[in-house]
Amino acid sequence: MRRDLILIGLFCSVILASCAPQPQPQPFPNGKLVDLSYSFSTETIYWPTAQSFTLEKVAEGVTPGGYYYAANNFAAAEHGGTHLDSPIHSRLSSAGCGF
Repeated sequence: MRRDLILIGLFCSVILASCAPQPQPQPFPNGKLVDLSYSFSTETIYWPTAQSFTLEKVAEGVTPGGYYYAANNFAAAEHGGTHLDSPIHSRLSSAGCGF
């Protein structure tokens, strides 16, 4: 019986040790990420034939249950604001960023 308890304890220890969080690699070990993006708004610049940014307020306020809730719908053309994969928009042979 004691041997069984020891084996169960050992088994549980191995399982728990394998579940421990592993150290995560740093995404940019030799540098830092710089966010060059712009916020979407009514002032965002779009391609002339593209539809501009729209924001529709769906709800904002305190619910009957007493909780605050806010929700919006938004739409934006892909040719507006910051372009991460911009090379593919101007050259047929460009691969873009793989998205």
